[in-house]
Amino acid sequence: MTKTTVHLVVSINGSTLVVFYTDVHCWQFRVISPGGVVFGEREVRS
Repeated sequence: MTKTTVHLVVSINGSTLVVFYTDVHCWQFRVISPGGVVFGEREVRS
């Protein structure tokens, strides 16, 4: 099982920025648009 730690969740102009760390993929971020579209490079798996 991969350990994921969320370090930051912030809202910017209606979008949400999430910064987190996983044992497998190190630091990552995701931006979630006001419409619910998720932007990022990798799928988060547990």
